[in-house]
Amino acid sequence: MNAMDRKILMLRKGITQAEIARRLGVSGATVSLVVSGRMRSRRVEQAIAETLGLPREILWPDRRGR
Repeated sequence: MNAMDRKILMLRKGITQAEIARRLGVSGATVSLVVSGRMRSRRVEQAIAETLGLPREILWPDRRGR
């Protein structure tokens, strides 16, 4: 799954990057970088995956086993 797919899923579920950022106490820029794949954060990835109801490995397939 690529960054655009992740963004579309979040939009369809009505979830904003700002909402995730507030919940985790991180910046919106951090969440944006993780969604785009330019930054790694297992914590942010996991929060997004749980909110979307999908396994983290589906949203970030290149992160398997890391």
